[in-house]
This record gives sequence, C-alpha cells and structure tokens, in this order.
Amino acid sequence: MKKTKTEVLQHHLNVFLPHRLQAISAFEIALLIVRDNPKGGELKCRINGKLKVDGSSTALTNPTIEMGTIHSRVLFGFLGLKVRDGRLVQSSAHGTDINIENFDLNKVTVEQVLSHCDGDTSLAEQNIVKTLTLANKMVAHSTETIKIEGDSVNAHIMTCNALIILFRTYFYHPMKLEMPEMY
Repeated sequence: MKKTKTEVLQHHLNVFLPHRLQAISAFEIALLIVRDNPKGGELKCRINGKLKVDGSSTALTNPTIEMGTIHSRVLFGFLGLKVRDGRLVQSSAHGTDINIENFDLNKVTVEQVLSHCDGDTSLAEQNIVKTLTLANKMVAHSTETIKIEGDSVNAHIMTCNALIILFRTYFYHPMKLEMPEMY
C-alpha cells in the first residue's frame, strides 16, 4: 500500500532525520578519535561483556567518517544547499527528493549558514565545501584520494557543529519541535 505524502513526511521527520543527525554526532566522535590518534589505536569492543571486536580503531573510524560525509551531503541537500565549482550554493530538490520546503519552510541560504560563524566566513564556507567534496570525491565516487588529517579533521568537525546549529535554527525551532537526542 502506497503511503500518503503526509505519512512519508512524518516518517522522514520521525525516522530519517533523527537517524541522519545521530550519524553526524557519530561522525564527530570518529573525527575526534582520529584527531587524538592520527595513526589509529587499539580498539576492543564488548557487547554484553563478550569481546566482539579486537583490532584497530580504524575499523570504527573509517566507515563512520565515510558515512558521516554522506549524511552531511544529504542533510545540506535537505536544507537546500550543495557545492558547485568549489562554493556553497543553493540547490533545488530533484524528483522525489524530500527537502525543507516539503515542510513549508524556506531553503536555507548561504548567507544564513555563514551568519552563524564566529570567525572567518570564507574559511567556514571552505570547511563545509571540504566535507561535501569529500563525500562526492572519495565516498560517493571513485576519484581522487583525499586524506583526512590535520586541518581537514577540524574542518569536518566544524561542519558537524554547523549542521546541528542549522537544523536547530531553521528546521526544528520553526516547526516547534525538539531536536533529536544525539550521542
């Protein structure tokens, strides 16, 4: 049975957006691990007291970072933003894409994104572009290799923080809803 548009939007609100925002939280945790342990470290994971994983932290951080970049790309797309020619620009939904406009809210502008920056707005835009480019060039397509190290880790952390602020400010607050719980 096909879902109504209202049911699809409700499912997006209750399931997809919280899942993606929690993935951003996990992305940030993985980035912090990489920042503190750039060469990796020992990982032991116990579930119900039983050792299930014994190896390198990269077994956790690499896939979490890759998926975090994809979730970042999707969430910025939901807000109405993408990267074109190395700049953050507004975009439109394609086909059956669900975006912020489906909830009777306006797309977020680049100016709105940058208005939340405490420092150099050009650097802030470059950091977001770096994360979205990582999603496009390294994860979603097999193209050039982009290393996640040094300043790029901090750039991606800033992008995680920006997404949380943007969703709180331009989606959840106008809808009079609480933000989903983060990790």
